[in-house]
Parts: sequence; C-alpha cells; structure tokens
Amino acid sequence: MEAKEHVHVFDTTLQKTNEILKDIEDYFGWKDRNKAYLALRVVLHTLRDRLPVEAAAAFGAQLPMLVKGFYYDGWKPSAAPLKMSKAEFIGEIERQIDPLSFEQKTENIVKGILEVIEKHIEPAEIKKIKNLLPKDIREMLA
Repeated sequence: MEAKEHVHVFDTTLQKTNEILKDIEDYFGWKDRNKAYLALRVVLHTLRDRLPVEAAAAFGAQLPMLVKGFYYDGWKPSAAPLKMSKAEFIGEIERQIDPLSFEQKTENIVKGILEVIEKHIEPAEIKKIKNLLPKDIREMLA
C-alpha cells in the first residue's frame, strides 16, 4: 500500500470530527482544538453514563465514527444509568476539567456542546435524550 492511499471512511470521520471540534471552538470563542476535544469528551461521557443503556447506544450510533470511539471509551454499560442530580452531573464534569480554565460556567459548556452536536446528528435524537434526563438537568439544557 502506497503512502498516498487513504481509507475514505477514515478521512471522512476525521473531517466530520474536526468540523464538530471547530464548531465547538467557534461557539465558545476558543482557539484551542484540545480544549474543544476535552469539553466534548467529558460532556459526552457524563451524559452517556447518566442515560439508560439503550438510549446511550442509540445516541452513540448517531455520532461520527471517531467521536463514537471516544464516546464509548471506558463505558461500563452494566453500571448505567448512574443516578445523578444536576449538582452531581455538573460535579462529575468539573472533576474532569477545570471550569476556570475554560472561562465558562459548566452549565454553559454542557449546553453548548449539545447544541453543537445537535447540528451534526439527527436533531430529534437530542430531544429524546433530554426527555430521558431528570427535570433539573433537562431544565439546565433548555
């Protein structure tokens, strides 16, 4: 195989992932792809762990292949869903990122990430996911 050859599906998922990360950067006014990746990964993991297994899998199926890979990384479906209040949900995200270094309230990071993802998947999927969350978390995302 020559170095010039590419596997189209890998090129496509890399492009789609970079589009999502760029959209996150633009949404928050960041100029840091690593910050966008970390925020995306942490929010997706926390959301995934809070959802029932079937809903988490249906949501994951909508994501580009590369995003899907880190979405599922470390998942323990037998432990899902983790019951979390809004404070625990926010706390779990803050345990993994320093919100001060992001210069955003954690609630805004979660809301922004989901707004960006909604542009890249079936829009009805985000609505389904929100409806499965407890009222206090769902209201934070409204």
